[in-house]
Amino acid sequence: MKIGFIGLGKLGLPCAVAMADKGHDVMGFDLDSTRMSRAPQPYRETGPDGVSPFNDYLARSSVRFGSTAEVVAHAEILFIAVQTPHERRYEGISRLPDERIDF
Repeated sequence: MKIGFIGLGKLGLPCAVAMADKGHDVMGFDLDSTRMSRAPQPYRETGPDGVSPFNDYLARSSVRFGSTAEVVAHAEILFIAVQTPHERRYEGISRLPDERIDF
């Protein structure tokens, strides 16, 4: 299946790589051009051994990059991954405080 991703941040790019790994023809776009590459990405998630395997998957993936128009024209299904607005203390790295605020 031809899949398109608009937004290649912490959610979009890993999902795009996973879908390409499953054999789909994936193309993506992001406003931040540094995300439209197979260069190592600064993800903080690590496996049990403390190593992040994501950049290895990214380096050997078949994900292609293009303009918004190219991605839309390519895709049979299109995913749009947008940043979730939240307070600074919910940045995704630190342990969540006991007091919660729904997004």
